[in-house]
Amino acid sequence: METSLLVFAQRVKKELDIARKIQSRLIPADPELPEWRVKGICRPAGEIGGDYLDYFPNQFGDWFLVIADACNKGIPAALTMNGFRATMRAEGWKQSSPKKLLAAANALMEADLNQDHSFITCLCIMLSDHGRALSFARAGHPSPIRIGVGCAPQVLKSRGIAIGLQTGSKFEEMLEEVTLCPRNGDKFFAYTDGLEDILNIESGACRNPIVSFLSRNRFMRPNEISENLLSYIDSPLNGEQNPDDLTFFAIERRPDESGDGKK
Repeated sequence: METSLLVFAQRVKKELDIARKIQSRLIPADPELPEWRVKGICRPAGEIGGDYLDYFPNQFGDWFLVIADACNKGIPAALTMNGFRATMRAEGWKQSSPKKLLAAANALMEADLNQDHSFITCLCIMLSDHGRALSFARAGHPSPIRIGVGCAPQVLKSRGIAIGLQTGSKFEEMLEEVTLCPRNGDKFFAYTDGLEDILNIESGACRNPIVSFLSRNRFMRPNEISENLLSYIDSPLNGEQNPDDLTFFAIERRPDESGDGKK
């Protein structure tokens, strides 16, 4: 009996190791964009996780940056996210806005998510017009944060409900798309709620640790923000496993070489 259990445990571990390697290969490299710097991190709490980070273009030359989180954990969440990834990439090529992409994904996935009593939160950003415009729509996901040149970090609010919680036109009606015209040097930060869990944000707290961290690092480039944040997170953990999946990205509209920062 003990031998059978040991063999079974070894087989499960081997299969989880394979699943982890497969999932890690699905995490995209940071894109090289002429107008933007991009740095993303996706680190599951266990062997595999339910967070999703992705970047891909559409047929019109715009770029989508997507971050999402499945409500479950482990293998069920990972399977849900694999299906969501395939849906977003297939639909993303055809869509011309974050709102349209999220609405299309909801229409394709709502039946399966309802059957599993599951849902997905997602933030979808689109960079367009040669980097001069940034649009986003938020499906129940934590709000992105803008770090404008010479400004304190600002949480960008918008309406939206998680994918799988509402059907068809009702979902789209509840989804708000916001379009901004970033200045050179403006930065934006997006994350999953695993970061909130790790930093122990309390509901209704007067001070948001993420905003505080970004304020202290507002002059850093995206790769430096990411490195500093990982160090900030890993220090109190003392080598312990993350309590939740950790995913975030920082982007920056490349500063004007002339130094005026106005274009």
